Amino acid sequence: MSKYKVEMIVEVNEGHPRKWIPEAVSAGLDDGEDILEWSIEEIDDQEFSDLFGLTDVYGREVNDD
Repeated sequence: MSKYKVEMIVEVNEGHPRKWIPEAVSAGLDDGEDILEWSIEEIDDQEFSDLFGLTDVYGREVNDD
C-alpha cells in the first residue's frame, strides 16, 4: 500500500482545525486505510510569508495586516 505525505495551510474564521481535519480526512478513506501520523500547528503571517512569500503581481512583498 502506498503512503503519502500531505501538507496544507488552512485559514479558519474560528475554532481549531485539529477538531475536524482528522475526521474529515478519515471519512474519505476506504476500509483498511488510515491516517498514520498527523500534526497541526498554528503559524503567524510572518511564518507564512517566510514559507511561501506573500507578494503582489509585481513581486513586491505584501503586508497582510
